[in-house]
Amino acid sequence: MGSVYLARQDRLDRAVALKVLTASLRADEHLLARFQREAECASRLTHPGLARIYDYGNVDGVPYLAMELVRGRTLGRALVDDGPLAPSRMLVIARELLEALAVCH
Repeated sequence: MGSVYLARQDRLDRAVALKVLTASLRADEHLLARFQREAECASRLTHPGLARIYDYGNVDGVPYLAMELVRGRTLGRALVDDGPLAPSRMLVIARELLEALAVCH
């Protein structure tokens, strides 16, 4: 649905992840409403495994979502770099993912 960029939130002087709705989708009212619902729902969630939502809105017709910047490698990158995970490590990651997912539902 969108692209994510590294950005700076000037008012609070912090780096953020800025998600913007893909240009080809901006004319679709259904998708605009979905993007806004995503921002509103995600802003109510609190969990160490979920990025916090700082702000959302629309500037010059570009819907955006500013969220906590989480630095590090993706799981996919870690698997490419380090190879298969040990079963004990897989269980830790699975538990963390499932706990965060439970908060979402």
